[in-house]
Amino acid sequence: MRIKFMDGYTLTEKMRKARRRNRLTATEQALFHELVAVCNSEGWEDVFSCSNIELCCALNIDEKTLVRARLSLINAGLIYYKSGKSKRIVGLYSFEKAFENSIVSSTAGNIPVDKPAQETVDAPANLPTNMGANQPTNAPDYIYKTKIETKLKDNIGETSKNKQFVPPSIEEVSAYCMERKNDVDPQRWMDHYTSNGWMVGRSKMKDWKAAVRTWERNNYQTEKKYGNKDKAGNSDSDRKAVIRTTATYNIDK
Repeated sequence: MRIKFMDGYTLTEKMRKARRRNRLTATEQALFHELVAVCNSEGWEDVFSCSNIELCCALNIDEKTLVRARLSLINAGLIYYKSGKSKRIVGLYSFEKAFENSIVSSTAGNIPVDKPAQETVDAPANLPTNMGANQPTNAPDYIYKTKIETKLKDNIGETSKNKQFVPPSIEEVSAYCMERKNDVDPQRWMDHYTSNGWMVGRSKMKDWKAAVRTWERNNYQTEKKYGNKDKAGNSDSDRKAVIRTTATYNIDK
């Protein structure tokens, strides 16, 4: 049966009048207009059906938001709704016809509305297959929480990746060298990396203790053992050997 003398303009004016008495959010108004469009596509039938998934996709909202927006429209007297008896049966909507087994809303006068506790949700298409019998039946909430948990884990991972390197103090380097009982000169190690901007090759240093261990393996040892080195990397003993060789050569000559 079709709605008599009902069109999109009439329903929009009805919503505008109800908006003066009730504060309707943008989502609630968008839901009303979407239901008007669905009713129009159904040939203005007095009762028409539409699934929750279809409405959520059309409005880009989750199912909890849809349920709240629908209840507000019911309390405002703009729509009537009857939930399906099972998850496979979608709900019914009407702009004029009140369904049976409805109660009187305390906020909307004599406007009949469905009981929110009896309202069931449509079966979601993306329900996880690994949900056991003890898992919650409201799958959209489960999916929504899973997405939030995944996002939080991603944010934690990004925070750990973006953690900035903090250069150590000379006391920390000295204590670490003493702990490992190596021959690395802490002050020399500190001066080296301070002068090159804490670079290891072409990359920024990430672990200063690993850099100390690298010096330890490469025998970057103390000046006491090998003496000072010049710019060419020669120690005092190397320079003295060159001087002796040169002097011997001049005497023979």
